[in-house]
Amino acid sequence: EGELAEGLGAAAAVEQRLLQTAEGATLRRLLYDVDLFEAAREFLVAAPAAPLRRAAVEALAARWSAPKPAGGTKRFGRVFGPRSDAAARGWGTYSEDAPVMLPQSAVQKSRSAWGFVLRRQLRRMVLPPWRLPIRTIQFLCQMLPVSAALLVRARWRAHRQKEARWRAQSKH
Repeated sequence: EGELAEGLGAAAAVEQRLLQTAEGATLRRLLYDVDLFEAAREFLVAAPAAPLRRAAVEALAARWSAPKPAGGTKRFGRVFGPRSDAAARGWGTYSEDAPVMLPQSAVQKSRSAWGFVLRRQLRRMVLPPWRLPIRTIQFLCQMLPVSAALLVRARWRAHRQKEARWRAQSKH
């Protein structure tokens, strides 16, 4: 566990500061340019995306069927530990109360940029005025049923994986 905890501080810092970097700017630009509703709809209903949907179902099933760790800890909770020495030199020591110390100007700039992206996506959803009713119908008639079906498939597959593991253990 010591080895695992050592790397988590650095991972937390990288994750939280990513959006301040050039990669974060690229990500914001991508999210600004892409119509997220249409991308999600294509993922859920387009025939060429079927292999990706199957992979998503498999990944969810594997995550849901994974055995719980010993000691009763949460499977999905994130545990941060002390920062590695290398990370601490660049990012400072890890603190649960203030995991990352960013300059206020960087925080404001990031919030402003993400607000701009969010407003752009909202505008894409509702303008022109006929787009919102059409997207509502698409969501209710296409995306919601397909999403529910994918989740049911993933849950069923996870159940079958757990059952197979239980049977294999009971034979021994």
